[in-house]
Amino acid sequence: MKNTEMKDAMTSVKSRNRILILSFFFGLSIIKAGFCDSSTGQADLYKNRITEAPSCAATIAVLGDNTLYVKDLDNTVIRPVQTLGSDEWYGAMVSIFINDGLPKDDAIARAIAMWTRVQRATQVKPVEPFIFPNLINIFTRLSDHIRTIALTSRPAELAEATLRQLRSLDIDFSRRNPFGGAKQIEIRNPQFVDPILIAGGIVFIGPRNQKGRVLAFLLNPANGYNGYLPGFERVVFADDKLAHNRSVLEEVRRQLPHIDVYGFRIGSADKMVAAYNPEIAKRQWEEFERSGRLLTDEEALRPRAVATESPAAASTP
Repeated sequence: MKNTEMKDAMTSVKSRNRILILSFFFGLSIIKAGFCDSSTGQADLYKNRITEAPSCAATIAVLGDNTLYVKDLDNTVIRPVQTLGSDEWYGAMVSIFINDGLPKDDAIARAIAMWTRVQRATQVKPVEPFIFPNLINIFTRLSDHIRTIALTSRPAELAEATLRQLRSLDIDFSRRNPFGGAKQIEIRNPQFVDPILIAGGIVFIGPRNQKGRVLAFLLNPANGYNGYLPGFERVVFADDKLAHNRSVLEEVRRQLPHIDVYGFRIGSADKMVAAYNPEIAKRQWEEFERSGRLLTDEEALRPRAVATESPAAASTP
């Protein structure tokens, strides 16, 4: 074996060992937290219900054979490095526009257009720095019986920007996903308001479609997509929003009662959401519109420079 080949092989072994070690410690942490007890089958307590969980690590307890592991993105896996562009900022803008008299669909369209502009420019950070990217990469790189995808309300037009953001954190849903790697699949169906795009293992459903209806549609063999999501016996779903969890639990169980659903309402971003400061977001949006620059939260909190006239200028008629 050539030196370069040997070096590559050793690097691959080290990377695999690192992932296995992390997986081991994740498992220990979950058992210690009381989420998992294989001797008593405690994981069954979380079947076909929604569980409040402070971290995505809790989902490990219920992963098993023939599992589709589905993760939300915003405020579950990633969030912007500043307030502007956050999921809570988008929600606040929708509420403002509705209160101003816009119909709901128009308010969503206006807010998503603003949010999309920011997403194309912003950097992101992991919601849980130790958990991501490790938790995703453990299963996308090593597991043969668990398939991992992301299900996001981001519009299809943000696919390229989203994949770039995730790559910056070494998060990759394209490995071993059931849709065939980086292959793109576009779905236009009368029952869905927004077009759906599958790219890099991520399902972009748009802000007006329900996650449960889309996921059940993809899982249901009657709709012709069973070639992409075949034979799963359980769905493990992680999302920061209770409404999305309810949607997935109700629709998958209604349409496909043979599939068990384990829903997790992830609270790892709750404190950040509660700390949302609209004044910071307003200042950042004003600067972004003016110069295209994204202020940090610290910069947005600084007092604005007050322009003062010189005595000579003040006396000029």
